[in-house]
Amino acid sequence: MTACAENADVAQEDLPKTVILNAIDDPTSIEGFSYPKGAHVLRIAFPRIMECDSCLVTDGSESILIDCATEAQAEQVLIMLREQEIAKLDAIYITHPHADHAGGLAKILQEFPTDGVWTCFSDLTNNISQALPGICEAFDVPLNRYEEGHVFTLGGATFETYAATDRALGINDRSAAFRMQYGDAVMFFAADLEARGLRRLGNMLDPETLRLDIIKYPHHGKNGLVREFWRPAKLRFAVVTSDRTRREGKEDLVYKGWAHAFTAEGEITLLCDGKTWCVCWQEDAQRILKGETAAKKPDEGTETAEPEDAPVYITVDKKE
Repeated sequence: MTACAENADVAQEDLPKTVILNAIDDPTSIEGFSYPKGAHVLRIAFPRIMECDSCLVTDGSESILIDCATEAQAEQVLIMLREQEIAKLDAIYITHPHADHAGGLAKILQEFPTDGVWTCFSDLTNNISQALPGICEAFDVPLNRYEEGHVFTLGGATFETYAATDRALGINDRSAAFRMQYGDAVMFFAADLEARGLRRLGNMLDPETLRLDIIKYPHHGKNGLVREFWRPAKLRFAVVTSDRTRREGKEDLVYKGWAHAFTAEGEITLLCDGKTWCVCWQEDAQRILKGETAAKKPDEGTETAEPEDAPVYITVDKKE
């Protein structure tokens, strides 16, 4: 094999396996688009929240919630669940016992039937973890335990859990992160991981496992991704559960040229059929799912313009 052929093979392997239509930065990117008839589309929705976490994953028949925001911002989570027409939750996963991730649990259980709440921390960790059994008992919801290596599925997507147990790490660096794979699409929910937790994953996982399409950016954008994590990740889009206030992680996103959006600016919905991501505001997601963005057929007898050349999108890996 010649050097040119070898370089071509490497370049081909380095190409993304999925397409991301980013309607937040370019609303025209979804016009004329629709998922194939019968496609099984996963929805990942983030409520309009700031400096706290909550995320819904649903395929329309099964639904899980990852974290519950603060007690004060739980109403935004409830608004999101109603807009997404969720009748019940199959599970609520608490990534770690901090008020900005678990504080809204009681409000959510009060309104939405839930099959079970899952935690990976001891009840003795802090006052938040101590309160979880009582909250679950009050609403007659089982409290289950999970740990690193725990795998669960939803609508054809597989979620693998990474949760450190080393007590030398702080609670944020022991928070549970989830790697979701659906077809060729990969997303990483990074909870509140900081430098030590991210470095652990970067050193532990092989580059192919770490290669991501989209990330729920860690710790509300307060800290950036460490080299051991971001270099193999080849990140293409980040959801930041905060606003544009300058912090290290947010400035890092801009510096490295990674596309991103902030939940403080609106409810963000990601749609995916395993090949194509649509990153958009909730209103546009509804239009896509209803087929309102699909290209309309011209009326009979009317002349149609010749189609323009389709735009070509390239992915450029930014230097450090």
